[in-house]
Amino acid sequence: MRDVTATMTFTTEEIRRENIKTILREVSQALEERGYNSENQIAGYLISNDPAYISSHKNARNLIQRIERYEIIVFGKIMQKIIGLDLGSKTCGIAISDALGLIARALTTVRFESDDYDTCLDEVLTILQEQKVKEVVLGLPKHMNGDIGIRGQISIDFAKQLEAHGIKVDLWDERLTTVSAERLLIQGDVSRKKRKKVIDQMAAVQILQSYLDRQNGGF
Repeated sequence: MRDVTATMTFTTEEIRRENIKTILREVSQALEERGYNSENQIAGYLISNDPAYISSHKNARNLIQRIERYEIIVFGKIMQKIIGLDLGSKTCGIAISDALGLIARALTTVRFESDDYDTCLDEVLTILQEQKVKEVVLGLPKHMNGDIGIRGQISIDFAKQLEAHGIKVDLWDERLTTVSAERLLIQGDVSRKKRKKVIDQMAAVQILQSYLDRQNGGF
């Protein structure tokens, strides 16, 4: 006979987990909007149990107090930081998630000589080591019809090189990512000169954030 009680308990736990993810996502977004590093602020709250670490913007302070502190700690242990990469012919934009795997932010841009992917690989591996990250989301360029061309094959080969160093790699369709990143920068009234400096990072943010959103069920 099927254990109905066990099934109901599992369902309840799943619902609670989704609620935690939703609340933490909203809190993190509210903190980032206020210019705070959401990871640092949430960590400060957990250590001190002082709600003042959390902004009242968008009701974030009240929201986070709906979660037990031990639940946030457990959730954080389950999640790990992930790095997003937007690989070009001369640059590689890099983004990183928070420790809860909810929010992507720009990290840096690796610059290298045209098609010198060995140098790029060394730089990326160094950053992964510094950030203690073992998982990467790498943008996979595709033609609009879905075919993979030369650029796409370069990303696939780069992914294999990362995997050879023990890094877990998820290839992510990046069609229109750069266009979307450019649009966001223009809407933010960022000058053309500054856009050129950060466009690769913003494209990496777009890649990583879309991946995180999918992993978190769209919350």
